[in-house]
Amino acid sequence: MQSLFGEGKKTGLASLLGIGAQMLGAPAELNGAPATSYRVRIDRGKVEIGPIRVYKLPPVF
Repeated sequence: MQSLFGEGKKTGLASLLGIGAQMLGAPAELNGAPATSYRVRIDRGKVEIGPIRVYKLPPVF
């Protein structure tokens, strides 16, 4: 039985997550290798990577 997380080569869930991550970012190059860049935004306690809210910080005061 083949694993959903893609042991060895990229198959199943690992491949799907990789494609999804590439769709959210912009193509870039890092040290001559292909990479993906993401917009990271921190505004009024909200931390967002691309269109996805990752975390909301509680107020300090």
